[in-house]
Amino acid sequence: MLKYYFLLLISIILNSASLVLLKKGALLHGEISANVFNLKAWFHLIFNRYVVTSIFFFVFGTITWILSLTKIDLSLAYPLVSISYILIAITSYFFFGEAIPFYRWVGIVIIMIGVTIMFKN
Repeated sequence: MLKYYFLLLISIILNSASLVLLKKGALLHGEISANVFNLKAWFHLIFNRYVVTSIFFFVFGTITWILSLTKIDLSLAYPLVSISYILIAITSYFFFGEAIPFYRWVGIVIIMIGVTIMFKN
């Protein structure tokens, strides 16, 4: 059973990394022009290395998610995904220099306390 929780953790890490890489790819590309039908701009955005890697992480994160769900109740697994809130907040702070206001941290901590209580049950 422990291996399924490990797969769940891998899924959470991969999907969190995927979102961070999407942000990095979007920042490197810059703003899409006012003309959203500019196919060349979309091509460069979608096929930059960060976005492609993000898609790769998302696919493998989804595979590990499916495998973990074969033995873990969805009603337990899905709330554990909130671990990604912490991972993304920390990586956003270090990689993008995003400010994390006090009340955002308070909200993340409250959610994690709830998940911890639920997991102990």
